[in-house]
Amino acid sequence: KADQPGGCGEGVIPESREGAGDSIALKWYGAVWKQKIGMHIGLLVKLQSLLNNLKHRFSAAHINSGTVRRAVDSVMAHCPFVSDTIAFLRLLDSDLWNIMSVEKIHAHINNFCKAPDTYARRKVFHSSQKEKIKDDKKASRKLQRDLDKEKVKQSSMYEILLLGPGQSGKSTIYKQLVHLHGNGFPQRERKRYSGNVYCNIIASLQSLLFHVKRASDRKGDSLLKSDRDVLKLLMNALKTNKDERMVQCAIKLRRHLRRTDELEALEKIYKKQLIEAASMTECLPKAMSTRKKIQSAKKEIAAEAKFVKKCVQMYYTRFKIEDTLQDYMDCLEEQNVEIIDEFTMTEDLHRAILRVWASEPIQEIFKQRAQFKMAQLDDSCEYFLKHLGRILPESRLKQNVYIDRYLPTLEDVLNCRKRTQGVIQGSFTLQTKKGPQTFRVVDVAGQRGSRRKWIPFFNSCDAVLFVVSLAGYNRYLAEESDVLRMREALKLFGDVVNQPALNRTPFIIFLNKFDLFQHELASTPLTRCFPEFHVDVSIQPGGAQYIDAAVKFVRYQFVKMVKDGRQEAYFHLTCATDTRQVEKIFSSVTNIIIQKGLNAAGLI
Repeated sequence: KADQPGGCGEGVIPESREGAGDSIALKWYGAVWKQKIGMHIGLLVKLQSLLNNLKHRFSAAHINSGTVRRAVDSVMAHCPFVSDTIAFLRLLDSDLWNIMSVEKIHAHINNFCKAPDTYARRKVFHSSQKEKIKDDKKASRKLQRDLDKEKVKQSSMYEILLLGPGQSGKSTIYKQLVHLHGNGFPQRERKRYSGNVYCNIIASLQSLLFHVKRASDRKGDSLLKSDRDVLKLLMNALKTNKDERMVQCAIKLRRHLRRTDELEALEKIYKKQLIEAASMTECLPKAMSTRKKIQSAKKEIAAEAKFVKKCVQMYYTRFKIEDTLQDYMDCLEEQNVEIIDEFTMTEDLHRAILRVWASEPIQEIFKQRAQFKMAQLDDSCEYFLKHLGRILPESRLKQNVYIDRYLPTLEDVLNCRKRTQGVIQGSFTLQTKKGPQTFRVVDVAGQRGSRRKWIPFFNSCDAVLFVVSLAGYNRYLAEESDVLRMREALKLFGDVVNQPALNRTPFIIFLNKFDLFQHELASTPLTRCFPEFHVDVSIQPGGAQYIDAAVKFVRYQFVKMVKDGRQEAYFHLTCATDTRQVEKIFSSVTNIIIQKGLNAAGLI
């Protein structure tokens, strides 16, 4: 029965359904035949073994019965068919249908089953093998052509490596490239960022609550505020108050601070005079005169001690949390801001965010955010808190059914912060002076624990775009709260730019977050990070001349880190959230990269 076409049980060929196409038939073979062929091969191998044993025994034994002899010969006649069937099934089991059409497979199986003898069956078998070899060679040639095309494509593509410390703005620049030269951020894509924006807002408020609690408990290890610093803050706040009583308080505080400065100066002079008087007795009267001045200054300061203590207490009362806020604070603090993709806004959380942000303690501590060493705020927090009325409007809470209709704008997407995990890369086609050119941009996480992932890209990149946050002169590292981010960026830049593997690689340095840098120089001088920075006394801190001098000084610090013998580094002042500026600067950057690549190849 096995010799008859279609008589092989599960081996019946399925009829092709009209309109189903080859893919469904091939899927049927892969799903059903693949499971059954192995079982059939195993059974046939066992049958082949039994037939061989039977043949061996009957050839050695003396058989008198003619009937038995004819039965044995009839069975033995099927041994070649069993062997051929095993070989043919193994050929099918080697995924023959992946390289042949359904029609060819149908034809081969039918021809094999209809073959009258071993010679005809093996002819079908060998033709199938030749077909397989032919298709293998064809697939090999196609693969080689694809590899050659990819090699040519890779040789004409420039790779840009985005490096820099954490929170410098690398991912924002990458998102700008996606917007300008990639698929952009359509409505559906922007909607996915809503959870990210909410988490940024909640994380900022959680950090502010942390510092409010420490300030109200008079714990100074967060803000590190001495009474003197508190008095300075109060004096500056009272200056803007139009109340005459508050103005008089500000004058008293200024006088007290001036006397405190004079006392510190006198104590230094007194110590120096005592040292001189130890060797020259004629200097002793001067020391005694200075001592009297110190005692007089201490009496005046002591007389104002009650007033000063009252002012300090008044400052700390600003951080007293009202009982009505406690439930809202608890609602915010229990939120997990790490689950960005699954985050949803609720009515209670919406109300808690608005009430906590509007409270006086949060507003007061927000003004001191530059002093935070622990639980620091992201640079984008000011943007989102400023636009809180648009993102979470009060009117939404008045609806009968709370519905979250917030759709992030492009600016929201660019400003939202999400820590880069691992490596992100994409290809972008830009219009250059030489025509359309493809660039592959690789963004690697910048935190200390992720920097080992940079090394594999050093040998393949055509340019390094190193991003530095100018506002880092007034920010501390998340990994080490006593190190300013600008100092970390300088050290990291020195380590990377002098790598032997990058000796001939162009370096483009983006001095990023220039807008924040300008804003913060008005209140915090650059000497906080660089005590050696000096300008003429006639230059007003925070003015245009001061900012220009500060930028030149910072740029020079990075230039000093570049050792002799490597190519020139290129500097650009940037604000990564400014789309027009990034587009203009990146166009200049790509022309530099292409020019350097052509020079290296000896084409120009």
